[in-house]
Amino acid sequence: MPIEILYLAVVFAVALIAFCVFKRPLYEAMIVAFVALIAVTSIWPNNPEIATWKNIGTYIWDALQEPTLYVIYAFI
Repeated sequence: MPIEILYLAVVFAVALIAFCVFKRPLYEAMIVAFVALIAVTSIWPNNPEIATWKNIGTYIWDALQEPTLYVIYAFI
């Protein structure tokens, strides 16, 4: 099983818990899921340099440069 499937499962699980259990808006649930994904990928032993907390600003800035992000938030 590819590790990316685990990452996708983490995003879905965190977003569903935040949205359904805590009754938060979907855009907040997706932000929490994004931070959880950074946490999961930064502690993964095989990929220590893929994601670190010191680069989280870079990841957010790079995501803001993509038009896909605007489409996602417009849909939500």
